Formats: sequence, C-alpha cells, structure tokens
Amino acid sequence: MSDSQKPASDPRYPDIRHVAEARRLRSQGALIIDALGGIILCPLDTSRADLRILDSATADGHLLTLIRKQLAHPESAELIGTDIADYPPLDLPENITLEKQDILKPWPEKWEAHFDFVHQRTGLAVTGGMERAVETVRRFIELVKPGGWIQLVDGTLIDHKIAEDDKAWVKLFKVLSQCVTLVGLDTSLGVSTAEILKRAGEGLVRNIGEKQGVSPLGKGASSKELEELGYVELKGMHSGFVTMLKGMPEDKRPTALEQVEGLLPEVLREAQAGECEMRWYAAWGQKI
Repeated sequence: MSDSQKPASDPRYPDIRHVAEARRLRSQGALIIDALGGIILCPLDTSRADLRILDSATADGHLLTLIRKQLAHPESAELIGTDIADYPPLDLPENITLEKQDILKPWPEKWEAHFDFVHQRTGLAVTGGMERAVETVRRFIELVKPGGWIQLVDGTLIDHKIAEDDKAWVKLFKVLSQCVTLVGLDTSLGVSTAEILKRAGEGLVRNIGEKQGVSPLGKGASSKELEELGYVELKGMHSGFVTMLKGMPEDKRPTALEQVEGLLPEVLREAQAGECEMRWYAAWGQKI
C-alpha cells in the first residue's frame, strides 16, 4: 500500500486518501458548482494577466484546473493548491503547484498579501468551533492583496439526534455528524459561512456577498450526469463513514458498525426516489 492509500494519521481527516476519495471530492465539487451557479462567485477580474490564486483544501488540485480554464490568460497565472492531506497526483499544468498546509497553523510569510483570489471549500469543519473558524479565516484574509478577493464555500450535515422515523439518508448524515464531532470537527459551521467571514473581515474586508444552494443527490438533479454524481457522493460518504467507524473502539462508536454498513441500499433507493439533498453556503469579500 502506497502512502497515498494509507488511512490519514490526522483524525481531522478520517477517510483514506486514495483515488476513490479524490473522485468523490470531484463529484461533490461538480454538485456544489451546479448548486451555486459557478466556481468564482465574487467579481474577480479574470481578464487580467498574472493572477495569483490559492485554493485551500484543494485535495488533488482538480478545482484549480477548472479555475484555470476561466482565466483569460491562464498561462501567466500562479495557481497554488494546499491541503493537509496528500492525494494521488493528477497530471497538472506546470503553473499549478500543490503544497501541504494545515489551515490551523501559520501560513508561509512569503504569501502574506500575495494572492488576488483565495478560495476554500468544505474546510471550516476542521476548525472545530466558531471562534477558531473566525481566527482561521482571518489568517486567510492576510494572504489576500488589497483589492483581492476571498471566497468560502461550505456545507453542513444534520446534527440532531436520530429519530425512529428518520429516513436512511438522514440517519446516515446524522450519525456521520456525530462521528466527526467525536474527533473534534464541527459540521454545523457551514451554515454560518457568511457570519464567519463578516466577523473575521471586520475592518479588513468590504463588498461582502453570500449565496446558498441545494444539491439533489440522485433523482432531481439538473442533468443525468449530476444525478449519477449524486450517487457517487452518497456511496463515497458511506464508505468513508464505515472506514471511520472501523477505526474507532467499539465503545466509542455512536452506532453499531453493522447498522451503518446496512444503510447504503436504502439510502440509494431514497436517492433514486428524489429524497436526498445537501445544502451549500458561499460567502465572499474584497480586501480593503
């Protein structure tokens, strides 16, 4: 087993960093882009040459390849992707580079006020709470040039107690939320994306905007391709969840492994009936 296939040693990233997980994240990304109506939601001037762009929590860098296609002068751009996890590498253009970076730790000094666009997607949960999320986003803002843009995109899981009459997909989301909470993640932060940016950017950021969207997972998606990607997302979430439970002592598991393993067929039936969805939240602002 290669290093890129081993389970993550950091409990904040409980799944295995393999090709299948990278594929799930790309599928998730396509669903988010569809739900929110694009990748770059802020009014970044993509007609300019020599843009410097950072994508935090980039996984294998696939999103940067999509951003690069939206630039009028892609060959002149500097595109950097960072993640706490290593993924099996893609064949990336020469001006896309990937580096390891923990968002809870200081960023390289050379990147202070360096970027025209700083983007992060689905990373707030690892901060573990509102105050730490605000601190983390404030450090992101320090990386942005005056006049540049920061954009945060995130989702949320269902964090209420399981009810007897919950549908299978709701149970899956709730128990997954309980599991990641046990290792210090807070999956409820996504709904507060705009509030976090406003608090972090007080006196530093102007022109704040926000947007919300919904991804049908399965039937109800805007295309057959996206419908299939919804099934990929659900299968990947379930697989990651099972991996996470297997790594926990039995007395620490919020539910029995066998119960979770048996959820997937019913979850997929509900998805095929158009009953599953995820909500996404975006916020952006311009550095003063």
